Formats: sequence, structure tokens, C-alpha cells
Amino acid sequence: MQLTLHIVLYQLDLVDPKLHL
Repeated sequence: MQLTLHIVLYQLDLVDPKLHL
């Protein structure tokens, strides 16, 4: 389980949704 990675991706998505494909 890589919850940290998911959290980071979620935070990045909040900052710039275009980065999260």
C-alpha cells in the first residue's frame, strides 16, 4: 500500500489537475 504516493498525487491534482492524467 502506497498511501503516501496517493496522497502526493492527490495534492498535485489539487494544485494543477492538468498534471494528473
